[in-house]
Amino acid sequence: MDDVNEVTSLASVLKSSLKANQFNSQKEIIDYLKCNGFTEVSQAKISRLLVKIGANKVRNASDNYVYQLPIADNAPKLKHRLSDVIVDIQHNGTYIVVHTIAGAAGLITKYIESLKATNYIMGCISSDNTVLVLPVDVLNTEITMDFLKGKFSFRNKV
Repeated sequence: MDDVNEVTSLASVLKSSLKANQFNSQKEIIDYLKCNGFTEVSQAKISRLLVKIGANKVRNASDNYVYQLPIADNAPKLKHRLSDVIVDIQHNGTYIVVHTIAGAAGLITKYIESLKATNYIMGCISSDNTVLVLPVDVLNTEITMDFLKGKFSFRNKV
């Protein structure tokens, strides 16, 4: 196998391994990969691949740091359109508020953050059914709201 195919194959196996397992260290990843046929794996190679696939070290439910793929790779598959869970989107000139059905605000927040729309959105905070969106520039709050409405294919419900 040539180097390009080996790296592509290793990246693919690494992604699926991160989805199926929780690794606390690069050494654990290397040991796992070596047991699965990748005998020529170094810490430097794994480090570069983790950066390439966008993996981060995050705290899990047990309060341990583990490697995880970006949220976009772990995004749930939806049975309905995002606009079906949004009740209303409005702004007050400074902030944008997205009202959702109960329990959907976290999903909407993850979606907004996955857009990486740093020229529009500074960040989001959500509760159970409300998302507070912080625009980068309050002079463009309405433009940012229209951007979000477009992403959600949202039309005001009458």
